Amino acid sequence: MLNLDREKFSLAKNINELESGSHALETTLARLKEELENVAVDEESNKENENADDATLYLLSPGVCC
Repeated sequence: MLNLDREKFSLAKNINELESGSHALETTLARLKEELENVAVDEESNKENENADDATLYLLSPGVCC
């Protein structure tokens, strides 16, 4: 009976540690997803700026006629 109680408490402790680890990983995953989304938004913004810069350079280039 004593061995079963020890095993029960050991299992409960392991379950608690696993749940804590799982929660920490879920928090990290949420933070990384948010960071990835921010990078994607920044990348899209940079592409739009590059396209606008290319069009401006083309219009300002010597010898370019309308």
